[in-house]
Amino acid sequence: MKRELAALMLSVATSCGSDPEPPPELVVAVVDEQGEAREAFRAVLAYEDGGATAFSCPQAPADVVTCERGGFSVRRRQGETAVTVKVPGYGFETASVPEPAGHMQVLLARLAPFEQTDHYLSGASSEDAFLSLAAESRTELGTAYSVKFYIAGLDGEPRVYLQNTRRYPLHFDFVRTVLGAAATREEFARRTYQGEGRAALAGTLVYYPELTYGGASSRDERSSPLALSFFPSDDLSPALVLRAHRLLEERLPWLALEGDARRLTYVPAGSAQEAALVDARARFAQQDASWSDHVELFAGVTQQVLNPGVAYGTLTLLGPNELSHAVLSSHDILVLSRLPNDLPLVGGTITEELQTPLAHVNLAARARGTPNLALKGAASDARIAPLLGKLVRFEVSEGGFSLQESSIEEAEHYWSSRSRPRLVPEADLAFEGLPTFDELSFADARRVGVKAANLAELHQLLGDLAPRGFAVPFSAYATYMASNRVTATLCEAARADCEVEGRDAARCDRAQERCTDAEGTSFIDLLEALLSDDEVTTESALREACLDALKYLVGHGEVEETFAAALDARVRELFADGQVRLRSSTNAEDLPGFSGAGLYESVSARAEGDKRASFRIREVWASVWLWRAFEERQFWNVDQRAVQMAVAVNSAIDDEAANGVLITRNLLQPGAEGHYVNVQFGEVEVANPESGAVPEVFAIVPGPANSVQVLRQSFSSLSPHEPLLRDAEVAALSDAADLVQAHFAPLYGVPSSQLALDLEFKIYGPERRLRVKQARPYSRQTP
Repeated sequence: MKRELAALMLSVATSCGSDPEPPPELVVAVVDEQGEAREAFRAVLAYEDGGATAFSCPQAPADVVTCERGGFSVRRRQGETAVTVKVPGYGFETASVPEPAGHMQVLLARLAPFEQTDHYLSGASSEDAFLSLAAESRTELGTAYSVKFYIAGLDGEPRVYLQNTRRYPLHFDFVRTVLGAAATREEFARRTYQGEGRAALAGTLVYYPELTYGGASSRDERSSPLALSFFPSDDLSPALVLRAHRLLEERLPWLALEGDARRLTYVPAGSAQEAALVDARARFAQQDASWSDHVELFAGVTQQVLNPGVAYGTLTLLGPNELSHAVLSSHDILVLSRLPNDLPLVGGTITEELQTPLAHVNLAARARGTPNLALKGAASDARIAPLLGKLVRFEVSEGGFSLQESSIEEAEHYWSSRSRPRLVPEADLAFEGLPTFDELSFADARRVGVKAANLAELHQLLGDLAPRGFAVPFSAYATYMASNRVTATLCEAARADCEVEGRDAARCDRAQERCTDAEGTSFIDLLEALLSDDEVTTESALREACLDALKYLVGHGEVEETFAAALDARVRELFADGQVRLRSSTNAEDLPGFSGAGLYESVSARAEGDKRASFRIREVWASVWLWRAFEERQFWNVDQRAVQMAVAVNSAIDDEAANGVLITRNLLQPGAEGHYVNVQFGEVEVANPESGAVPEVFAIVPGPANSVQVLRQSFSSLSPHEPLLRDAEVAALSDAADLVQAHFAPLYGVPSSQLALDLEFKIYGPERRLRVKQARPYSRQTP
């Protein structure tokens, strides 16, 4: 070995020749256990000021170092304190720079041959070897290949196990079954996920071969990272992360040691780990360890597979203004240049703007079981543009999407196969009164609708964290519809409104004819006539105009005086002069498997004046017959005659600091513990933003020491650099969600682990108080 160092020094001296420059101040020889010089290697110089310089020999830039045969030299020292050398097939080595002498040797030890069994590998020499262990899934970042790893012997000789994750998806099962460790789950967790003095580490490697993104530790574009991650509740320090990073990078020689592609990249599991990483960035640089965070990873997304499914229909490109006036059906597949505030019933959707899982477009697709894809530049994409205006077959799956021209025979065969069983919503029309939330329970959904019944449960469970209020039962709506009569005056007013809203005169005339034909009958009778009209059933444009006329009539009928006085009195009793919200609570929404989100309308009201509750409740009742609501129910074969509207009445909030939606499931990391949150500034809607604003997206995940933390995917476009919720508010929201989840699981008759709830919440007032304003099942229809 001394011979090799001497040879390197001679080489350096010879290369200097007649160069007037003084000899180098640092000469480093890189040799293996056999005394053989290594000419190709990756190296990092660490400086006393915390800086670092990484380079590769034999092609390192001459202004950094001079690569020599079997090492390198530094002409002028700049405070170097350590040298790290990486060579595939060898254990990586870090050596201190001696003082004052400038000559040193880095000795590399060859790794033992990798073990290979049906249960694990001790290293993966190729990408194929790694993939043979991996569980494959489709994510927003493209196809993901996940391999769990376990590192034992941290207190001695470390041993790395890359688990056959298809066979052993859980660390505990692998360690118990394959390694024969005798421990309870609690003991295993304590030994593996807690403390600096632990003897073992466990985590996950996730390979994203299709992903391109901008990295945090490099300004250059990066691609195909192998993400190194640990459980959010693991309290491991950056030093332990770096140790794991080195042990794994040594044993994955198919990865690049330099450049911006196929690097082992540490991704912190949450805000606590991100904060620790900020303070340790210099140490990562001194080990040339790549890292990024979730915000940066997701910034590179250009395509999102949001809801799988198959559809046949005419592929049509629409902007927001065109969409608002188009009459569409499930036989249309839309390419949308902007995310719409409201999506009518269509067969499938492709949006040019990225979505969140809680965007209205995706909520509608989930409820309907229709394919939904986000693809930047979709309208000009070569796979889509040539098919615009044609009848196509559109499929979205975990692997991506396909789009191809279809024949009318294929389409009609598919459409005829989509029949669904008749759904007849239940309603108790004998129940009367205006019961408060204290007087209602989950079982009263058949009297006041799921929304009102669940609000009552929330109020009794959470107290001031949920709204107080009362319900107007189905019976009030049924009485109103049966007692009001169709008049010529109402039909004429509906005809005028029809044209004002942009419909052509001929269509409005046909709708008026049907209204006038029902003169003297009840609103219920008019509905029956429309449902029995063959032309209304088969002509979408006529049906839309007739439903608009019915909605107009219901919105302008006469509310019975006794009921009106009782309703306004109830508002005054509970809320004095305060403003309230009248919220739809039909028997065809907030159901398991069918949320009906966004189908109906809610309005603000008071106890008296032109916004009195007894006046404005007609608008909520009338929204039963909105085109979007009717067509959605028709799509699911809901009996239109059985639909009833109750109304939930609760106090209004007009000083929102933030509003959002929480799903009691971690949609960012399917299968992992946590809640998924979309939150937006002030009163700007999360699901249906009118301004195109994008919400903040994050998951609430376990943190160290039984805490919770944020795993953020993106910031709000209205607050691009600062989170909208404070840490204490996130913790309070998580606590409330846990309570609601545990409370509603037995009510819905499912284990808590299998129930996903959709909770709406607000942060309001100068004290930034929390209010949970709604709870309903969050589910996906099978395509």
